[in-house]
Amino acid sequence: MFSPAQDLGDEAPCGAGSMRTVLVSMPWASIRIPNLGLSTLSSQVSKAGFPCEVIYPCMDLATSIGVEAYEQLSDAPGLFAACEHVFARQIFTADELASDEFLKFYTTSTGENPFKQILATHVAPFVERTVNAILERRPRIVGFGCTFNQTMASLFVARQLKARDPQLTILFGGGSVHGPMGAALAEAFRAYVDHVFLGEADTTLIDLIVALRDHEDPKNVRGITVGGESTSNPPMTLDIEALAIPNYDDYFRQLNAFGLEPGIVKAIPFESSRGCWWGEKHHCTFCGLNNEGIGYRRKSEDRIVAEIECLARRYRTTELMAADNILPHASWNGLCDKLIEKTLDLSLFYEIKSNLSRDQAERLAAAGIRWVQPGIESFSTPILRLMRKGVSSLQNVMCLRLCQEFGIRASYNLLVGFPGETMADYDRIGALIRRIFHLPRPSGLAALAQVHRFSPFHDDPEGVGVGEFQPAWSYRHLIPPAVLSPDRYAYFFDRPSAVQAFADHLDLINEAVRDWLASDRRVSARLGPGFLEIRDSQFGVSTLTPLESAIMVLCDRPQQVSTLVHLVGRDRRYRPVDAEACLERLILRDWLVEDDGQVLNTVPFERPHPQADLEAWGDRWLGPVFAETIKRKRAIKNKLVPARAG
Repeated sequence: MFSPAQDLGDEAPCGAGSMRTVLVSMPWASIRIPNLGLSTLSSQVSKAGFPCEVIYPCMDLATSIGVEAYEQLSDAPGLFAACEHVFARQIFTADELASDEFLKFYTTSTGENPFKQILATHVAPFVERTVNAILERRPRIVGFGCTFNQTMASLFVARQLKARDPQLTILFGGGSVHGPMGAALAEAFRAYVDHVFLGEADTTLIDLIVALRDHEDPKNVRGITVGGESTSNPPMTLDIEALAIPNYDDYFRQLNAFGLEPGIVKAIPFESSRGCWWGEKHHCTFCGLNNEGIGYRRKSEDRIVAEIECLARRYRTTELMAADNILPHASWNGLCDKLIEKTLDLSLFYEIKSNLSRDQAERLAAAGIRWVQPGIESFSTPILRLMRKGVSSLQNVMCLRLCQEFGIRASYNLLVGFPGETMADYDRIGALIRRIFHLPRPSGLAALAQVHRFSPFHDDPEGVGVGEFQPAWSYRHLIPPAVLSPDRYAYFFDRPSAVQAFADHLDLINEAVRDWLASDRRVSARLGPGFLEIRDSQFGVSTLTPLESAIMVLCDRPQQVSTLVHLVGRDRRYRPVDAEACLERLILRDWLVEDDGQVLNTVPFERPHPQADLEAWGDRWLGPVFAETIKRKRAIKNKLVPARAG
């Protein structure tokens, strides 16, 4: 039986002290979330019998420049390169990096430049403190976790460590050094980076520690670099069920040491799956996540729930966030049911596919999944097909409506620039957006879809028709091209020709998004005895006719217009023309939206209603044709989708 309390892996046996490992989370990682990857590795290493600690120099820099300012810099992808640049300047000269030319882009209208100030005042003393703090722990191995705004800081501190103690073994791992990126960096910086993990390191880190302890050749360890050369392709961790629960004790100890209040913690991360079950079948064209690890692997429902409960109890919090690319599809019902059984008021975050049903939304909310990232990306079915998203525009609208009704926060972005899209697509998107101002808004303005390494855009540009691309312009200001060509280590790529080609598309959609972000329209519905009541900040309170009410309930899911008109014609009380008139009135007020011959109700209920509520209401108050239709659709769904398939 899985025992979470025993699986957190505390201190290792004293006899292994000579192989002490320190894992490092450098700037510009957010200090509001502990590092999942390093904390899981620390637990793994400790369970294997070797002392291991995770340290957070990012907290040092945050307290030095101010936590609020630091978090603004760490959370903005558009500033990642500038944040990296201040540490690149410690490795290379200003001239080599064309630093003045680069930093002028970040000068404010008042003439201030925060990055110049950080360079002048904070970087050198911060690095000195960090190097001293690491060496005071007398490690044999120092491992840096590198995401896309931590690489240059890690490289500079690694260089300083090697200069002070050449016997140290320096390791790099993480998303920004996977695959060929890591191989290139290992070659360029082999003077002070001994080994780079080119993929998942859950088991291979222990293999390397054992090899170093036993004075064996590290070239026998799979998926790393030795002397700047790769040993082999990195292995995937197939049995993630066997991994230790991450131990965040080091994180909380250092929060206290730096005088930071536990209240700044956003959430505790956990992992219930890796890879993407959708991507295994249909890799979204713009997605570069997972590298070789897109193969979907998941933990059992019992293990996931036990891990969530263990972390919540140990760290006294109800706020946790899954690092998964997507909610485990095969365990959706079972996982939610087991979380519901716990009767806890958890607040969990998950990424989900946006084809959400009413029953699923109800189950998510009841299970404590109160924040989701549904991967909306667009409100055009043709463009969603170009992306390989496997959803329609109305399914995306339905997802937002259900999230609002069930009190689930939805975070999402909109993307532009997919080969094959047309201005007509964006005319329709703009019109649709203006009909859903009362639903959850995107996180910001739409953006041109970038090319990311490992995505179909990058790996199959001709197949998806993406056109030319080149490493993002900022890379040449991080490492001089003479030292390492950006083509070899870049993850983000620019699309110069697409910037102009899709400019009008971007302008059109963002005009609508700006109006949406500024709108204060509110619309909600109530179920009455035989009617729906709509409360709309634009039109006031409206009581719908029985036919209008029936159509709104039937359109809880996307419905073909022709089917609705035919259905109304089967009821002797109404004529098809009555249905057409109702649809016109409801669409005119934005309570229904139409797209590609289908219509959908856009109005969330004030009080969340499970599917059974709508069926019971229809049984009692709607005509027999409508009530039977609701029942039939429910029966068909239950027959086609097994109860535990999600």
